[in-house]
Amino acid sequence: MKTKIFQPGQFEPTDHWYAKALNAQIHPLIHFFMTLSPERIITRYCHMHPLAEREKLTEIFTYQPRYFAWAGTDLLHVTSAGGKRQMVVVETNSCPSGQKSMPLLNEAKEQGGYRQLIEHTFKPRVLQRRKLPPGVLAVIYDKNEMEASGYATAMADAFGEPVYFAPCHEDNNQTRFNE
Repeated sequence: MKTKIFQPGQFEPTDHWYAKALNAQIHPLIHFFMTLSPERIITRYCHMHPLAEREKLTEIFTYQPRYFAWAGTDLLHVTSAGGKRQMVVVETNSCPSGQKSMPLLNEAKEQGGYRQLIEHTFKPRVLQRRKLPPGVLAVIYDKNEMEASGYATAMADAFGEPVYFAPCHEDNNQTRFNE
C-alpha cells in the first residue's frame, strides 16, 4: 500500500459506508438521542437514576482530555441474571470506529459523523495551537482503511487543503515518531 493524497472535494460516500448503512434510515429514537444536548442527557439520566450526581455527570461531559482526545467507546445493552437491564461501556478505543455502519443523522450532510468528528474534535485542537511548525495534514492508519480514508477526505474538506493518507502497519520499519 502506498501513501495517497486526498484533495478537498474527493469525499465519496460509497467509499466510506457499507451499502446497507448508506441506504438505511436512522431510527427516530436514535436520531432523537443523538441530537440531545449534554444538559438534556444529564437531566434525563438524573430523572431515571435519582442517586446520580448531576455535578459529576456535568464534569464528565465537559472534561477535555489532554492527550486521548479522539477516542470512542463501545456500549452494550445487557441484562443481568436477575433481570436488570442496562447499557455498559465495554472498552475504550484510541480511535472511534463505527461510522461505516452508522446511517446519516442528516441526509443533507453526506459526510455524516466523519465530518462532525473532524469539525468538533480535531480541527479545534489544531487551530488552537499557536506554534505549529509549517507542515501538512496526514492520517496515518494501520487498519480499517474504509473509515480512516473517510476521516482523511472529510479532513481535506474541513481544512480546505490536501491530506496525506499513509499506511503504517506493525511490520513497517520505515516509520518512526519523535517527540
